[in-house]
Parts: sequence; structure tokens; C-alpha cells
Amino acid sequence: KKVCVIGSSPVMLIKATHLSKQGFDVLVVDSNVRYGGMWRSRVIKGIEIDQGVIILKASPTPIRS
Repeated sequence: KKVCVIGSSPVMLIKATHLSKQGFDVLVVDSNVRYGGMWRSRVIKGIEIDQGVIILKASPTPIRS
């Protein structure tokens, strides 16, 4: 059987790997030319910088000084 995985984030690549191991013919497509979704590395002025999503949550209890 053939299956198409849309998106190349780390989670979708893991899903594609699992499907492939189960015998599926997997095609991964993404709108970007690079895989990794929002998680990737870039080289800026010779320095490799990891980029990704950062989620900041409010503290469950107020912080008092």
C-alpha cells in the first residue's frame, strides 16, 4: 500500500519511519525545500544556530518578591 505523509516535522518523519517499517510505501511531502518543520539549524556568519519553536507558559502560581 502507498501512503503520503504531509509535513516533515520531526513527529511526521517518525510517523513515516514507522509506516515504512510496517511495509507501506511512504512519500513525505512538505511545502519547504528543507525537512524538519520549524525545527532546523542555520549557519549565520559561520556559526551554526539551532532554531525551533519555544513555548513559554505562565507560572501556575504568582511569583512574589
